[in-house]
Amino acid sequence: MLNPSQNSQKYPANQMGVGVSIVLFNPDVVKLSQTLHCLKEAFLAFDEAGFGGESVLFLIDNSVPSVDRLFVEKLVENHYFGANHSQHKVIIKSPGKNVGYGAGHNLAIRSHCFKYHLILNPDVYLKPNALLTFHEYTETRNDVVLVSPKVLHKNGSVQYLLRRDPTPLDAFLRFLAIFFPSIAELRRYKRYECRDVNMSESQEGYILSGCCMWCRTDALKKVGCFDERFFLYWEDYDLSRKLRRIGRTVYLPYAQVIHDWDRPMARSPKLMITNIRSAIKFFYKWGWGAR
Repeated sequence: MLNPSQNSQKYPANQMGVGVSIVLFNPDVVKLSQTLHCLKEAFLAFDEAGFGGESVLFLIDNSVPSVDRLFVEKLVENHYFGANHSQHKVIIKSPGKNVGYGAGHNLAIRSHCFKYHLILNPDVYLKPNALLTFHEYTETRNDVVLVSPKVLHKNGSVQYLLRRDPTPLDAFLRFLAIFFPSIAELRRYKRYECRDVNMSESQEGYILSGCCMWCRTDALKKVGCFDERFFLYWEDYDLSRKLRRIGRTVYLPYAQVIHDWDRPMARSPKLMITNIRSAIKFFYKWGWGAR
């Protein structure tokens, strides 16, 4: 493990370098273990294809109290690269409080100068060729600043996570559908979730899911990274909109991940309130009509 005080001077701009950030909050150990294992397998496939560069995985622990550091180190040792690996490093950061999802990722993004940064949820399992696909696509398209994969359920079905720019009505219908599932069958609801879009083809200009985002690091820094006013939820909507202003944002179905998602907001009034607050901040920032 690397000392968390080490800064970006350790990691000069490197065409082949990748930073990865995973923000933890009372993580599900089984899911996190699988996430680390799949990330390792994806890097191994990347290396076999001649990647040849370094990577740094940042684990940002927002848990209060923090997860036992020795436990996290053992988890990494068992499911990721070893502590003394020359190419793939790990940094564990514990802010001592829950700084929020976006702010947690920002701690990692601002700590390195590698060319690419992968934003990853602790319940997302990369398919082995995902990193290689991301890299090959962006290396040949300099105007692409953000790429998001096809996201699957564990049973292999598609998760419809592309979004058109929302209006308050779209947000309201989405909240309402938690209690009245039949609302999800409305034509407007399906259009907002892009269910009319061919998910087997690349798409551009939509809002992309924050569960897995492959980004150019300089683009992230140019737009100010995540807006930390969004404590949780809607920060990926905001980041998609910001990055879309300076480059192409692409849904790439040839890269695939499994999202082991159980929709915790549906069981937590506190998270619902947090989501509503974030939605209001989003519309105040971007306006009340879709663009």
